[in-house]
Amino acid sequence: MCDVGNREQVEEVARQIEKELGTPTVLINNAAVMHGKSIMDLKFEEIENTIRTNLLSHFYTIKTFLSGMLTSKRGTIVTVVGHIGPRHLTDYSCAKAAVSTLHNALTADLGRANAPIKTLLVEPGQMSSDLFAGVETPSKLFCIGA
Repeated sequence: MCDVGNREQVEEVARQIEKELGTPTVLINNAAVMHGKSIMDLKFEEIENTIRTNLLSHFYTIKTFLSGMLTSKRGTIVTVVGHIGPRHLTDYSCAKAAVSTLHNALTADLGRANAPIKTLLVEPGQMSSDLFAGVETPSKLFCIGA
């Protein structure tokens, strides 16, 4: 187990993976937490937890694993972003919008550097999963998640 919102844990798990399995060539970023509160009711600690898990974790994993991919001259980074903006998800929605922008900037940086790393952005929209149980979404159309 690894709390991807904790940079030190990500770095420790990366060392274990490298030692036991070798250099990873695929990174799938899909971490999320959600508090389901209006911005008026969110505590600062909850906002920070959301940003740390839903956004900073992407920086931590990319920075940790990208160097090995660049050294081995191959790799794929997949970013999964559930884009929705219903009420009570201000912190979640803002973090996920930032992740989408991070992915686009990463793709541009890798392209400018002629890096042999592929990127894939998956934006399924609204998801019907346990994370969103009880959330009132702007549409009745869902993408069914595992």
